[in-house]
Amino acid sequence: GTNVEVYPCWDIWHCSDACHWREDAFYRGVFANWIAEKADGIVGFNYKTATAEIFEPLISGEGKFLVTSEFTNFFRQIQQCTDDTLPRTYVVERRGGYPWATGAGGTNCFAPLPAAVTPDAPARIPLKLYDTRSNITAQVLISGSYDAHAFAIQANGIPLNVKSADPAYLDRQIRWPKPQGASSGSGCYTDSPHPLLMLTIPVPADAVRMGENLFSVACTVDGDIHVERLEVTIS
Repeated sequence: GTNVEVYPCWDIWHCSDACHWREDAFYRGVFANWIAEKADGIVGFNYKTATAEIFEPLISGEGKFLVTSEFTNFFRQIQQCTDDTLPRTYVVERRGGYPWATGAGGTNCFAPLPAAVTPDAPARIPLKLYDTRSNITAQVLISGSYDAHAFAIQANGIPLNVKSADPAYLDRQIRWPKPQGASSGSGCYTDSPHPLLMLTIPVPADAVRMGENLFSVACTVDGDIHVERLEVTIS
């Protein structure tokens, strides 16, 4: 009932921790959720809009900028984000990711992940989905000392069956067991990723709903265990 418009912004250089340079389905999921929540438009920030030949003479010193294809891909994923013939990945945000800011907003300190899991306290993780398709797969990435069969996953209170468990999964944006540290566009990768546990889980269509969903991850062992990522791909 007002004339105030809302334009969420995607900053390609500074983003939610460990969500840099993702596959196209990730961007389609982010943008599809924003559109479903009635965004009036979408802003792209820290993209280079000119060709390298035009832009490079304007840069002094060691300045480095993204290739033009990243900018055009940003617009392509906005255009394609509601195309139901293409997969969309919906993710839970992680804390951190903006190394030169302070305060709750700049550090994303209210993000749900990483989330601790103990035998007495399952991790309860919210995830918004605005998708009516039924081919749904969840992936849960776990750090810590664990048995691959020690976990139980639920979506909105409905138990899910783990299809596969990969205890040697490498994620170059997760630094565990080292401290995560600030993660910016130029420092989001590690050259020595530690093996993590990736659980892949088919999700029945009736286990999720439009809007906010609540996933839970429980375990039977105690080993400084954390859920590092929770992502749902729908196609």
